[in-house]
Amino acid sequence: MNLSLRNAYLEESESISQLLSHYLDIEVKVSRDELGSWLTTVAEIEGRVVAFMGIELDQDATVSQSMFYLDQDYRDSDVAVKVIKDMKSKLREEEVRSVTLSVLEQDVALFAACGAKELTDVDFVSTIDTKPMRMVHMDLVRALPKHSVEDTLDQLFCCEENIIRTKPKVLFLYGSTREGSYSRKLANEAAKIIAGFGAETRIFAPNDIPLADTSLTQSKDESQLPKSVIELRDAVSWSDAMVWISPEIHGAMSATFKNLIDWLPLTVDAKRTSQGKVVALMQISGGSQSFNAVNQMRVLGRWMRTYTIPNQSSLPTAYKQFHEDGTLKDTSYRNRVIDVMEELFRMTLLLRNALPTLLNRWSETPQYDDDEPRPHITFQSAKRSLSK
Repeated sequence: MNLSLRNAYLEESESISQLLSHYLDIEVKVSRDELGSWLTTVAEIEGRVVAFMGIELDQDATVSQSMFYLDQDYRDSDVAVKVIKDMKSKLREEEVRSVTLSVLEQDVALFAACGAKELTDVDFVSTIDTKPMRMVHMDLVRALPKHSVEDTLDQLFCCEENIIRTKPKVLFLYGSTREGSYSRKLANEAAKIIAGFGAETRIFAPNDIPLADTSLTQSKDESQLPKSVIELRDAVSWSDAMVWISPEIHGAMSATFKNLIDWLPLTVDAKRTSQGKVVALMQISGGSQSFNAVNQMRVLGRWMRTYTIPNQSSLPTAYKQFHEDGTLKDTSYRNRVIDVMEELFRMTLLLRNALPTLLNRWSETPQYDDDEPRPHITFQSAKRSLSK
């Protein structure tokens, strides 16, 4: 069934009047001017009009007149539901919050399938003698998503056989191209620590990354991208988690580090490429301890829709913190690096199983009416799973 929805044409006023007259068993005359001022939806199948809905709004956005027609051959199909939903969308665009309509008694169920409720407590006398009419009310403000503790736990904590048990993939990005970079040394040390916990690690060197070109960074055509940028994007896509490390330069993260992030596309299939990644933040300072770079990177992490863990590391007087072989000295600062890697490891394992649920934003998914079933990932009861 090749169904198409469109607005009514002015030249259809006479044919639509005939359809409505036959449907309602009374003479209905819809003028061209009326048709032009109404909100209308016409459903067509192979050039034949099978359904029509028209609503005239007053200046205060209340319904002054409404008309509905459905070909009897399509009463058991979803044509009416699609027409009513299309009209609801148009009413929302007009910032109408609710409407009350008079409809044929036989059509009440069609409107109820789209969230309308019959008003049984109103004194309404039909003006159509041959066919009883009813009043229905539709709220057009989208309902809040339905959640419960049990359902949410079911989605977040799936049964044991569904738990992802592969090694978490952790990517290290650092913001310095200097030979003997302390940021690179810290990345090496932190990677060894989290690898010891069971993670798979990669360290990405920024040396070959050119200055971000905004004509390319957000282009869907990646054929013109430098090879190093493609490798960076592939590494980010590969990872479950990232560690961002930057030296503090003039009270801020380094331009080298920010340039890495600037090469990441904001959206791929309406999602940020970094969305849902778990991120840990570290900074290097040549002098006294500071948190300017990690604070900036935390804002950046929120913007890139990552889960940036609370713990962070700031390594002061970096030239004093490493042995000649590049390993970290056994100090309280090394202890903090271990703490951060431990937290990142645990949070990555905790969150990656739940990402399909956590990243499912209500505002970015198709909207459903109250009575419509929503797509739902079903797992065994969290209570049963966790009690095993």
